[in-house]
Amino acid sequence: MIPSENPIASQHRFPTWRTVRRGVYKTLGAYLAAMNAGGYKFTQYANQMLSMVIWAREEGEEELVLVLDMNLGLTSSYVIEELFAAAARFDLYPLDADVAAGLRGQYDDQPIDEWCLAAMDPIVGFDRDHRVFELGQNSDGHWLSVTFANPKDLFHLGSVWIFSRRKPASAT
Repeated sequence: MIPSENPIASQHRFPTWRTVRRGVYKTLGAYLAAMNAGGYKFTQYANQMLSMVIWAREEGEEELVLVLDMNLGLTSSYVIEELFAAAARFDLYPLDADVAAGLRGQYDDQPIDEWCLAAMDPIVGFDRDHRVFELGQNSDGHWLSVTFANPKDLFHLGSVWIFSRRKPASAT
């Protein structure tokens, strides 16, 4: 369920939305085999991005938080770096790309017509555009898609993002 209001945000704490397993897929081949067996669908650009993901070797659990951008204190359109800065004030961090992609197989109960953006460092595609993963569910099934996230691309208020509580190694 997408949060429309978050009273906990005023206390600088968002509730855990779900805990997922990380490091389940060690290679792209293992990931694709599992996703194909589960009937998940991918857009052309999502397939392209998956070939650029670095798959985790280390297994573990990761707490994820589902956040409406306005609940981070954003009041107008923003670029992805502004989103990350706003989230960091609440100790929320970008997902690793393998966690974002792996979430598709661990979010079977996604409501129909819901689309969530993975807060992650954008992946630069073969066309030089930056993109992030987007998870969606429609009448055609569960999808892993992408959306543009070039450094100057604006996101409009009302977007729902998935963040991690795990501090990235580069931020320690």
